[in-house]
Amino acid sequence: FENAKMDLMQIEGLSDLLTSETEAQRSQSLLQLKGRFGLRYDEWRERVLRGLAYLEATIDFAEDEADVAEEEIIAKIRPELMEVEDQIGKALSDTRRGEMIRHGVKLGIFGAPNVGKSSLLNALLDDKRAIVSDIPGTTRDVVQVNMNLGGYPVNVSDTAGIRTDVTDPIEREGISRSLELAKEANLSVFVVDASSTITNILTKRANKEGGEKDDKDGDTDRERKAPKDSYSQNDEASLVAHTLLDSTWKRGYDVLVVNKIDKLSDSHRHSLQSAMFENKAAKGTIPVQNEEGSEKGGSHLISPATPPMIHLVSCTQQTGIEELVNGLHQKVEEILAISPEGANPESNLEGARIITRERHRKHLRACHESLQHALSLLGTDRDEVLAAEELRSAVHELAAIVGRVD
Repeated sequence: FENAKMDLMQIEGLSDLLTSETEAQRSQSLLQLKGRFGLRYDEWRERVLRGLAYLEATIDFAEDEADVAEEEIIAKIRPELMEVEDQIGKALSDTRRGEMIRHGVKLGIFGAPNVGKSSLLNALLDDKRAIVSDIPGTTRDVVQVNMNLGGYPVNVSDTAGIRTDVTDPIEREGISRSLELAKEANLSVFVVDASSTITNILTKRANKEGGEKDDKDGDTDRERKAPKDSYSQNDEASLVAHTLLDSTWKRGYDVLVVNKIDKLSDSHRHSLQSAMFENKAAKGTIPVQNEEGSEKGGSHLISPATPPMIHLVSCTQQTGIEELVNGLHQKVEEILAISPEGANPESNLEGARIITRERHRKHLRACHESLQHALSLLGTDRDEVLAAEELRSAVHELAAIVGRVD
């Protein structure tokens, strides 16, 4: 760097390459090490610097109208500056994909106590990382583990079971942290017990389509035979958990995992599968409670902004885990905007992912603001001197990203 053989971004790329753990991280850091990202910043810097040079010429030689046509020069540089400002604005709206590849996609596992969240974490990692127990509130803190998911870095977090009837201050703090993580997670997995109301309502709707008749209370033949009393605790827990999480999630959950299907009878499991995968009207819906704790309209269903991916699993028997891993891999690719082919890092990991650190984003945001101010000063609020100062600031911010500032 001191001998001008590498710029600052390349040095950072080398550091990231040495600490990378997944193929996506290696591909991104290698592109940065080669100087591919720095070239884009240099291009923007040169274009803004050229506009600044023209503008300063109009200021220095304003009195010699024969040599300098102020209006013509401003009309020439303004479109190019607008184009650079637009390109930088698009780069800043990348949803932090470059930083997610560098640090890992945040995946949170949420749900009520005893639905199998810790068991799911262990099953995904194929390792016993979290303590599993039938005692509610076993997981009291967020358990975070790094995972290589098909070449992409993922930070998996097992959270404390969400419930309201908590007297233990330690567990209450764990639930609070779970709700905070729900706001930050890039990928949210909501786990329910296969016998909970969430799945029973979907099963009921599928049974109706299959020809089973309701009795006067609205129950189907299969539901009259089911041990409803054993479902009540799971029902309430899952509904309370979703109600609390729904107020914190920005866009709803992404994946619904129905766990413990090994405890269901064959007929109940088949009915549940029909509800999940054949009943299009019910897919992606979930019952919720109002603030008083009663369900809205009895069996009111709401849908997240984007219907979630649904998986039926048994963590103890490893049933459906492979399909779930493939589904999560697909979701991560959607978050990172990786094409299904997903193989060519030259095309998939460049583009808008030139921002790989908060330092880059800070300087680029300051540059974008300076360009906006300069364009305003070259428009209706005409002031060439102040506009030149804003362009000079923009050049300085771009140069700071690649380390070209003395």
